[in-house]
Amino acid sequence: MHSIVLPILDANMTHGIVRAWFKREGEAVLAGEPLFEVETDKVNAEVEAEVSGVLRRIVAPEGTRVAVLGLLAFVGAADEAVPTADSIFVEMETPSARPEEPASVGGGVKGAPLDAPHPAAPATRAAASPAARRLARERGIALDGICGTGARGEITRADVETASVRVTTAGASGDLDPAFVNLLRRDPLAFRALASEMKLHLYRQHGAQIGDRVRIEAGAIIVAERIVIGAASVIGADSVIECEQLRLGRLVAFGKRTRVHCRAVEIGDALWSKDDVVVGGGGSEEPGARLRAGDACFFGEAAYLNTCHPLTLGDEVCIGSRAMLFTHSHWQSVLRGYPSLFGPIEIGDHVFIGNTAFVFPGVTIGSGATVIVNSFVATNVPANTLVGGVPAQAIRHVVAPTRDEQIAIVRERLLPELAQVMATGGHPVRQESSGEAITLDLAGGRVVHFAASWDPGRLTSRSRVIGLTFDAEATTALPVGFTLFDLASSRVSGMQDQLSDEVREFCRRRGMRFRPFAWRYGVGHFEGERFHPRRKD
Repeated sequence: MHSIVLPILDANMTHGIVRAWFKREGEAVLAGEPLFEVETDKVNAEVEAEVSGVLRRIVAPEGTRVAVLGLLAFVGAADEAVPTADSIFVEMETPSARPEEPASVGGGVKGAPLDAPHPAAPATRAAASPAARRLARERGIALDGICGTGARGEITRADVETASVRVTTAGASGDLDPAFVNLLRRDPLAFRALASEMKLHLYRQHGAQIGDRVRIEAGAIIVAERIVIGAASVIGADSVIECEQLRLGRLVAFGKRTRVHCRAVEIGDALWSKDDVVVGGGGSEEPGARLRAGDACFFGEAAYLNTCHPLTLGDEVCIGSRAMLFTHSHWQSVLRGYPSLFGPIEIGDHVFIGNTAFVFPGVTIGSGATVIVNSFVATNVPANTLVGGVPAQAIRHVVAPTRDEQIAIVRERLLPELAQVMATGGHPVRQESSGEAITLDLAGGRVVHFAASWDPGRLTSRSRVIGLTFDAEATTALPVGFTLFDLASSRVSGMQDQLSDEVREFCRRRGMRFRPFAWRYGVGHFEGERFHPRRKD
């Protein structure tokens, strides 16, 4: 049985009205002949049948307003059973501006055959403010189920916000309607041409769990049976993601032309992935073909991550530009003396794999390890080890400095460098010392203050304080205007603005990253599940 859906006729199209059917139920249909006429905001168009068969059931009669990719009819063999309403999602409504037109019948009673009689109750349009309607479209929320609290009973933006919280709390599974997934596979080019807002609307409408402020840029598409995407994430232009399950954390950013083809992808918060990254390759349909990455990872330009077997990355893993990680390697016959390698790759936390490095199947790389550029890693790498060469060999083992040594590094090296960076960036800088504490006075009540043991009382007269400390207890109950970087536990808390972003970027360039990782320069950060946009300066 072939489902006839409303095609996408232009990039901004959201709905259409069925103006005429050229065939009746039970009549033969030939592929390529006009089947129905649809009216959009811009055009009236005749739509041709895609397949031959018998028009078994018209779901959307003439005059029905239907969302793009909404179900219109079924074409199949004369003796083929018509699907039930449970098997496909249908969204229709009757335009209130045309009361003379037949009311939409929707998808019928759940569990009832689509060819069963439908009640002829006219549809009504919920009264709502333009802002409420716009927000509801963005978040994929039906207005019919919202009780308005406006002065005249209309639905307000605040009502939609409240409903959105309820939906988020309830937590959709992320499982997509199979018929919708089949439509994406059948006509991906039309879907890729849609605007981001329309793509998100359709994904959410058909079951995907997608947070706020997500963008799916021009030409991008996700074809998956389950989609869960955290807030403020971005799928770059012309990207194609094909998998059974996709789970992305918050503030995940894929660059342009990303290509993903494997069984499952699971990525934590704050991934930064550059352009032309490939995930998949040979063996991407194998049962174990999956990528799992932790928080705050980085994929360089044109990195290649093969997933014939599981590929597992910890937190803060950097895959350099054009680096290649292979979980399979075969061509020459084992009967001629050549190896045939298959196996998962496991990479621990805080690992750097340099540009154009090559990691062989079955390799484990321990936490804190570094792989030099152009290296071939064919054997396991111990934790906190620097390796390089072809094949890669251990060069040295890294030993973390003591707390006293770390404090000395901050005082003697990092603070002078930070003062220079601030001065170069246009900040007037005056350095002050008081005992073991050092303060960089930036004028206007703004300071960067370092003290190994934190004492916030001495800084309450300042309007803006960036604190650096090794005191893990100091991050609780910060005053307004404070941002505190705890260097001992690698955590940051407090207000985010341009000054805090500059300090955090300074630290990042020296390999120091801070939790929570869900923090993006110039965008904002999360505290728990609450998003805080970056303060405008």
